[in-house]
Amino acid sequence: SLEGMSAFLLKFADTLKLDKFALVGGTVGFAYAVKMASLQPGRVISLIGISGYLPVDPKILNKSMARYQRGVLFTLQKSRPLAKLLVLSGYKMFLQLGGPRFFQQIMNTSKSDLAVVENANSVGVLSVGLRIAGAQGVEALLNDSFLVLHNWSDAVDELTMVAHLLHGDDDSVFKMDAVEAFCDEHPNFKLSKFENTGQLMIYARPRKIAQHIAAVIEEDLQKVTEKVQNS
Repeated sequence: SLEGMSAFLLKFADTLKLDKFALVGGTVGFAYAVKMASLQPGRVISLIGISGYLPVDPKILNKSMARYQRGVLFTLQKSRPLAKLLVLSGYKMFLQLGGPRFFQQIMNTSKSDLAVVENANSVGVLSVGLRIAGAQGVEALLNDSFLVLHNWSDAVDELTMVAHLLHGDDDSVFKMDAVEAFCDEHPNFKLSKFENTGQLMIYARPRKIAQHIAAVIEEDLQKVTEKVQNS
């Protein structure tokens, strides 16, 4: 669950004796990062989401997603056994078609994402990630996927700090107009647009994204330092 995983990660930070830290969450991981920041905002120096999944109306998601993605998310709402069947058949399709053709199927609404999956190195990393995700078991994978639809607006509403959202203008899951509308409704979400990138932006522009993240954390750390000095 969102609460359970967030509590686990905070306990992990305690074990490492981290008093303060930055949180960078990609896709579904951004939901965990937001929840952690809402639970213990005083410890979080900087909160950053990369192609972050957002609690957006499922109807909006359905308009932009590829058919296979739509099928999984729709059945997760209606019939978990059917969603399980789709995920298992999708994994079988991945094994049969191979990485490039499989990812072309599920990322076919974005030219930028398609360009990433045509790169052998990127597909290799994506394929390993998919196998790791599958290794946790179908039920756990479905629980993670359900976070895309699950209404975690309470965590967003409880958030008292700025959330930096890095998003591509050619995303195959969340279209920019939906992200902009979300940020308009939540002023503490600061949007940074990356041109000619999509859901797989971290594979397409890793150095630029890393540099941007480093700059954001440095700026937020400076603000925290000044606040401590002034108090």
